[in-house]
Amino acid sequence: HLHDYLVKPAQTQAERVEVFYYWMAQNIVYDVKSYQSGAYLTNKNSVLVTKRGVCEDYANLFQRFCDRSGIECYKVSGFAKGFSYEEGDNLEINHAWNVVKVNGKYQFVDITWGSGYVDYNRYGRLLYYPELSLDQVLTQSNDFREKHLPAHPMWQLTGSPIKYDKFVQYENFAEMKSSYKTRFEYLDSISNFAKLSKPEREIMEAVGMYRFHADPETALRAAFAFHEQAQELALGSYYRENLVKAKQYYQQALKYYGK
Repeated sequence: HLHDYLVKPAQTQAERVEVFYYWMAQNIVYDVKSYQSGAYLTNKNSVLVTKRGVCEDYANLFQRFCDRSGIECYKVSGFAKGFSYEEGDNLEINHAWNVVKVNGKYQFVDITWGSGYVDYNRYGRLLYYPELSLDQVLTQSNDFREKHLPAHPMWQLTGSPIKYDKFVQYENFAEMKSSYKTRFEYLDSISNFAKLSKPEREIMEAVGMYRFHADPETALRAAFAFHEQAQELALGSYYRENLVKAKQYYQQALKYYGK
């Protein structure tokens, strides 16, 4: 019902994306308490009930709006230089935003940062300050790339992806940009990704994250992706091919857990 109400004045896909962005930025408050405690709500509808959420909630809800509108959209996880970042910090995957295809072009959308910011008040308390920003919607700007590094390189939307060490080392995009002898065909990667089933997407993305930046966190994500799909197959229809595939996935999970 909310989706149908929001899209009434929108004439194009771009306008739908903008109205989703605007409504969420004006009506969803960043949940500082959950961010600090790590105790996030898991019900996908909770963000609409409480009108509060963290980056994952903003990105998930925006994707649901786009899916309902038939707009190609993906949630992206990655490294972000937020309010507490200092140059040279060793980042973990700490943020989520979206990539959306409008007018034949993939572009970035970050409603969390577009809705406001968090900072300490004079009493040392971390608070959320609403402040609508329009530079976080339908953009491919280098300013955006200087602060956001997808954990999978295809979501950088460039033929010359930035490497993790360059991202944390530099502030300026020109210094971050890597030189590649062969062009990275991110459009082909996204096209292949779109054709996969949901389980296959999760595995492809998790393995791609590990190959891009191998550390214990990305190894664990890859292990979990394989483990989860192995369980789905092993507990599903009891056919030989399912069990063989499940065994292969369990072996891959063990390999990444070992890393």
